[in-house]
Amino acid sequence: MTQPKSTMGEYEREFDKRISVGGKGGSKTNQIEEYVIRAEEEKIAQRLDEAKRILEDRLLLLKNKEEDLRKSKNNDDVLYTMRYIDHMRVRDISRKTHYSKSQIYRRLDYIRGKMKDATKWE
Repeated sequence: MTQPKSTMGEYEREFDKRISVGGKGGSKTNQIEEYVIRAEEEKIAQRLDEAKRILEDRLLLLKNKEEDLRKSKNNDDVLYTMRYIDHMRVRDISRKTHYSKSQIYRRLDYIRGKMKDATKWE
């Protein structure tokens, strides 16, 4: 089976060669397009750098918050750290803290309620 022939005419092929050469054909539209592309790439690079800085700041904030939670002696903070940061089971938490499972579930529900109230829009 043979390949189908190109539908481009001779003039279109010549024009396509001139643009693809990269400035040797004297095409002004090609230079304008290159300028616009470079300008947009610079803007995109700036936005990416800004997004990376914001992400790094948020990661640092989360790391500091986790350290504060681990250092805290508050029972709610200890339970939150064990359950949601260390991903411990309630059974294991009850063995470590000497609370019953039902007490731990009640405290976790209370913590979740406090978190919902703290994140509500006023």
